[in-house]
Amino acid sequence: KLRLGISLYSIDKGSSNAVLLSWAQAMALAGQVQLDTSAEVMAGSAIAFKIPSTAAQGSSSPLSWDDSAKEVKFGYDGADGLHTVWVDNRFSMPFRLQLAADNGIGGIVLEGPAAQDVEVGVWDAVARYAAQGRPELVYPNQSQFTVRWQSSDGSLADEGKAAVQWTAPSNPGQYSVSASISDGAAEFKSTASVRVVSPT
Repeated sequence: KLRLGISLYSIDKGSSNAVLLSWAQAMALAGQVQLDTSAEVMAGSAIAFKIPSTAAQGSSSPLSWDDSAKEVKFGYDGADGLHTVWVDNRFSMPFRLQLAADNGIGGIVLEGPAAQDVEVGVWDAVARYAAQGRPELVYPNQSQFTVRWQSSDGSLADEGKAAVQWTAPSNPGQYSVSASISDGAAEFKSTASVRVVSPT
């Protein structure tokens, strides 16, 4: 009996090699927050925070839908150059299952990380396919990939984009700026800390 093998891994492809990632690992990489300067700034000064994964200038998110691969993707600059990461989630799985349905393949074999490290919507798509014999193909909307910024104090500008300007509060202390990013399935949050000092 012929079966279709389907990988549940996300793929991080650089110029020299490709690395398999779990869904959670891929999304943690997509939403990592970076500070554009040192972790110590003057009270009242403005500094930039960004998500380093690449996005078009002024874009609301580094994530986008790759219609040729039928997966959510993002890019980032690695030590060996530009990387592209394709994220395996509830949107990509039905298109893989469609291959089995279109070609009359009687079964599928799933290979990947531990079940708890797979996006839960993937299992829902597989269960629906098993019950109905056809997958439900759904395309994500770009608005689902929005980045949300928050800060423990101070003020934020351009909050809906992949980079944000934060104005430090007037009181010295330790503060945090966080970004939440979604692949349309779930949100992942990353936080960076900064120390605000009084002008000398």
